[in-house]
Amino acid sequence: MRDEYPAQIANLPDKYESRDVPMIDCDRRLSLCRARCCKLPFALSQQDIDEGVVRWDPDRPYMIARKNKCCTHLENGRCSVYEQRPAVCRVYDCRNDERIWIDFENYIAQP
Repeated sequence: MRDEYPAQIANLPDKYESRDVPMIDCDRRLSLCRARCCKLPFALSQQDIDEGVVRWDPDRPYMIARKNKCCTHLENGRCSVYEQRPAVCRVYDCRNDERIWIDFENYIAQP
């Protein structure tokens, strides 16, 4: 119910101007991590909402829309809105996230 989930908006800078984008070789790692980051819930930024490209969950205002426990934009293992992907996705750094990796440097993903 909506009353249980107050609207949340991520306070992030302009996603197209951001210089804090981690350099991660996602293409080489997708077969290992299976896009686990796309299973994490997160709030969209005001810019994401204003663009009207990224879908949000009507039951949890301004949280990324999900389908089958994954981001609704994950299609065939790829982001269908990559060029306009959310600000959170642009700055997210999975390298030290224990939900994703046991050992990032040695390509050992969580089972």
